[in-house]
Amino acid sequence: MVRLEIRILGQYLNPRDKKTILETNEDDAVKTGLEIYKKTNKSTTSLTSYLNNENWTNKQKDRIKQRVGREYEKWEELKNRPQNFIDYSTPEQKQLIDEKVKELEGSNTLVRVMSTGKASIGDPMTKVLHEIFNGEKRLEKIKIVLYHPNMNKYNEFKNKWEQYFPTWQRLAKHENVDLTWFEMPHLINEGE
Repeated sequence: MVRLEIRILGQYLNPRDKKTILETNEDDAVKTGLEIYKKTNKSTTSLTSYLNNENWTNKQKDRIKQRVGREYEKWEELKNRPQNFIDYSTPEQKQLIDEKVKELEGSNTLVRVMSTGKASIGDPMTKVLHEIFNGEKRLEKIKIVLYHPNMNKYNEFKNKWEQYFPTWQRLAKHENVDLTWFEMPHLINEGE
């Protein structure tokens, strides 16, 4: 064990630098990187050059590039989002979902709310169908309320996931369960 006196003497002989060095932190580098992406149409060469000039380690550069990429995707999605898009993030918008759920509830009915922003919208469907098939749940109806948190997820749902709902519906029908789904409007004034 190092004695306290020796430790203090060692620290006394190697004091911390009193001069404060101002350095760019990663959050600031991400903000600058985002602006570089915006101005250069997502040029990775420009971003890499900036990070190399700032003397970041390879691990830091990778982390900053990933964060810049995610922030750029968010920025692009907001830029391209219709002004009348409903993302169901406000209490008023969430109330619309709650009202729809109350409208659909009934005896022997399971009502589920699903965001198309989830990694795999099929996971909850597979779980419910498995529970019904194995006799763990006895239901007559399953009603799914879907909402889209952004335009990218709306487009992904339309291109990828929507096609599976009729298949799930047929699978549920084999167990005498009526599966229906309802998409919440994603644009204000839609359906009026």
